[in-house]
Amino acid sequence: MDDMIEIPLSPIDHAAPRHYCAFRFYLPLKPGVTPESAFKVLHEGLHRTFAQLPWLSGQTWDQDPNAKDYRPGQLVIRHRDVNLDGPWPSQLDFHQLDSDVTFDELRDEGFPTDALPESQPEWISFPPDVGKGPDVFKAQACFIPGGCILLAGPQHLICDGTAAISIVNLWAEHCRALQLQSDVSVLAPLPASSDRSLLADACKTYGSKDSPDSAAWRLFGRSGPPPPVSETDDNHAPPAPLTEVPMRSVIFYIPADRLTLLYQNSIDAGSSGVSTIDALSALIWTSALKARRNVALQDPHNKSEIQNEGAWAAVAIMFDGRGQLDSDLLLSGYLGNMTCVNLGIMPLAELTSHETSLASIARVIREGAAGVNPKSLMDAYALADTLPDFNRLKYADMPLDGTALQISPLLSLPASGLDFGGQLFGNGGCPEALRPPMDWFNRSSRTCFILPKLSGGGVEMVLNLFDQEMDMLLQDPKFLKYAVYLAD
Repeated sequence: MDDMIEIPLSPIDHAAPRHYCAFRFYLPLKPGVTPESAFKVLHEGLHRTFAQLPWLSGQTWDQDPNAKDYRPGQLVIRHRDVNLDGPWPSQLDFHQLDSDVTFDELRDEGFPTDALPESQPEWISFPPDVGKGPDVFKAQACFIPGGCILLAGPQHLICDGTAAISIVNLWAEHCRALQLQSDVSVLAPLPASSDRSLLADACKTYGSKDSPDSAAWRLFGRSGPPPPVSETDDNHAPPAPLTEVPMRSVIFYIPADRLTLLYQNSIDAGSSGVSTIDALSALIWTSALKARRNVALQDPHNKSEIQNEGAWAAVAIMFDGRGQLDSDLLLSGYLGNMTCVNLGIMPLAELTSHETSLASIARVIREGAAGVNPKSLMDAYALADTLPDFNRLKYADMPLDGTALQISPLLSLPASGLDFGGQLFGNGGCPEALRPPMDWFNRSSRTCFILPKLSGGGVEMVLNLFDQEMDMLLQDPKFLKYAVYLAD
């Protein structure tokens, strides 16, 4: 254990979901390239990535109660240095699927989110027991005729989506360099990008001398401080209930011209600073809740909150806090968690009314986002750091029968430059599609992912609803005015 390095997670890390922040990358293989040769490059490329970011090769554990500054719920990364001459990582699995499905067929189907479920590893279907040593980073290269479906990502406790894609970008650079047999080294991320004390140091140096504003709890999707964890439940919140009948996730496409129209229809004389993400979120929020409410009202046995005329609806929109902080406070390349929440609240009856305009809904969302600034981010960090027990920060998924929706806009993720090398992979080495694996979400959480913008300016998004609710959405002319069904 003498050569073991231990890195405590930051307070804000503990507020993240406890599943893997993974994505599926659909990579075509060039004619004549074997799965074994492609995997060898992927494997060595990941090894070189681990050598530059050795903490990626580690595992997460509960901190030793005897450690300095210990508090209940504190998690740590434990890892060793990674030698380039050492063994290649076990975190990447090779899987050649015995299936007649081809890459071309998946392309024709719009690259479904959970294609080929028989290839799905257990680690993506069930969250890991984070304090018992699961790998920080996991990946699987699944080969089918004509292509590779690369499933990869770190634990969300360790990295948010921006950091996860940055890591995959680094991995891709190493794969490209190996194919080019270039003498030019792939530059390692700056050491500060892995420094989990950055936020704490910035908070001490630049934070307010006054007590943090309790309103900043909204940046964790909470109206106030989380309640104490009862001693009777062994300091562990109960797992989110899983539905026996999974939801259905559908990929929609909004072409560039319809995206422009949506934005124009989401601003009015009273709007100020409404963004494209605000407009997309307004459309998704009202459309999904309207479909859910219409189905619930037709079912006399449905007693959920969605039927309640006086209920309030909530939307938790994830956003990257990096852009809110000056570069001297936090590098844009930080590889930890900086995702916070813009929490929007509106009367359910108003949100789902045919008389309510997109502009008024987008304005509610923008007003929430306007409260996010460097001070509120510092206050949120300070509030999290005051908790005597980090178990209280555990992320809670939106209840399936509630009136809330989570939206994760990924428009700004650095995915457009992904290039695994054009000697082995088609499409110039670039993935033809990026998809979030939805198996876990379809059983546990109502959510929508707005995927990185496509080269033509259009946007894809993945939304899950139960079958009847999705059928109702697919009959909504106001939603279909902008969104085109792409794939299940």
